[in-house]
Amino acid sequence: MASTQNRPRLFWFSGTGNSLFVARELARLLEAEVLEPVTETPSGTARDASRIGIVFPVYCFGLPRCVATFLTRVPLNSDAYVFTVATMALLPGAAHRQAERILEARGAALAAGWSLRMPDNFSPVPASFLQRAAGRVEAKTLARLEGIAEHVRQAHRLPAEGSGAPLRGMGDWLHRRMLPRMAHWDRGFRVDASCTGCGLCERICPVGNILLDDGKPVWQGSCEACYACMQWCPVDAVHCRGLLGNRLHYRNPHVRAEELFVRLPGEEDASLRTPDPAAGHPSPDRPMPAR
Repeated sequence: MASTQNRPRLFWFSGTGNSLFVARELARLLEAEVLEPVTETPSGTARDASRIGIVFPVYCFGLPRCVATFLTRVPLNSDAYVFTVATMALLPGAAHRQAERILEARGAALAAGWSLRMPDNFSPVPASFLQRAAGRVEAKTLARLEGIAEHVRQAHRLPAEGSGAPLRGMGDWLHRRMLPRMAHWDRGFRVDASCTGCGLCERICPVGNILLDDGKPVWQGSCEACYACMQWCPVDAVHCRGLLGNRLHYRNPHVRAEELFVRLPGEEDASLRTPDPAAGHPSPDRPMPAR
């Protein structure tokens, strides 16, 4: 058993649950001391941690905006073993390299970076074979996590797994162009008449970008493009204009909605804004409507 002093601290960002699923399994293997979302203020200082891991999905071949922000702000010991685990549908792009640059600017270093394939969950793209073969994809990921955990235990410093130079460079370029626009992607969201006002979309948004107005969600223009509001809606009432309209929704079958709730500024507990199924609203755990 790992001593408390050497237990890693793991942080995660996840919209549909894929990255939380990976982070949770890795935390179990490593007997991690902390497992927290990157969008919360860390409950304990990370400065004294000897191993820190960040698990996140690849967005436009790079880092999600909130993950990049977390890496610039999290307290770090310059000698800490910092590693990243990126979940992806196909390519990691420049995600690990971007994390490495942020850490280098702070006088720290990225010790290792792993890229794990998970079922495709990016709503603007039609459902891929990765989603249809979700069970096989997740089984391979779980098998790889055993090896990753051993590397972390031994503090092995390894080259980050990423796309080759041409694709990494193209990914970096595309990411720089697209990331500023993602904050406004919520302009395309809407709800239909089936919305019950249960508040799940407001609660599951990792950055508090959704507020209810007269029982209906209103997006505030600071979107992380995680699509959690649409993927987790228990009555499939949230839609987006364009290609997203007929997208088969996805959420990780091993993760419950309330596991993705984060503590927002001013909240003492993550359950303070939890939707109340007893009030006549659908449960966050209700199965996704059949299509």
